[in-house]
Amino acid sequence: MSKAASLLLLVSAAACDTSASGSADSAIAAGSGSIQQRMAAYTSVELTADTTALTANERRMIPLLIEAGKAMDPIYWAQAWGSRDSLLAQVNDPAVRTFIDINYGP
Repeated sequence: MSKAASLLLLVSAAACDTSASGSADSAIAAGSGSIQQRMAAYTSVELTADTTALTANERRMIPLLIEAGKAMDPIYWAQAWGSRDSLLAQVNDPAVRTFIDINYGP
């Protein structure tokens, strides 16, 4: 199952939970391990690339490709969830918000 499908399943389960603690926070944390354990699997890295083999035109395309990727984010959210804001409004735990930001997309 893809990460996006797993996240959607967990968050959907939270929406169906009728208990007092039925938030997206508890649904994600209820997955395999606590949210702290799950977040410990991630680390920030600086992505670099040797662009010396690229032509000048190809190097000028890189910022355009990054811009296109950023433009696709809200489209993906709309297709996969609906409103990003409605999902995040259900989340109180900053670690869960970070987990969603890391795992929401393709």
